[in-house]
Amino acid sequence: MGRLYRPSLDRRAGDEYPMPPCTKVDPNVFTQYRTRKQAQKICVECPIKTSCLLQVLDLERDPGGVYGGLTQANRDHLRKRVECQPPGN
Repeated sequence: MGRLYRPSLDRRAGDEYPMPPCTKVDPNVFTQYRTRKQAQKICVECPIKTSCLLQVLDLERDPGGVYGGLTQANRDHLRKRVECQPPGN
């Protein structure tokens, strides 16, 4: 995957998925450290939270900010846990 899709920035008329809550707030809420808790609260009820998280986990370089309700530090921790698990678990 080459480019991360941000619904709050890239939403197009006719998109078939439900309108995520991030489209109704300033996108900078998701990229600034001081607003990370606010961003995570917005992600809690998001209908595409899992898809958002999987997209950012698939990137070679983490863009930082909050995606799928997780900060970059949360995602780094998740990646390490997944790498440490034996296959099949």
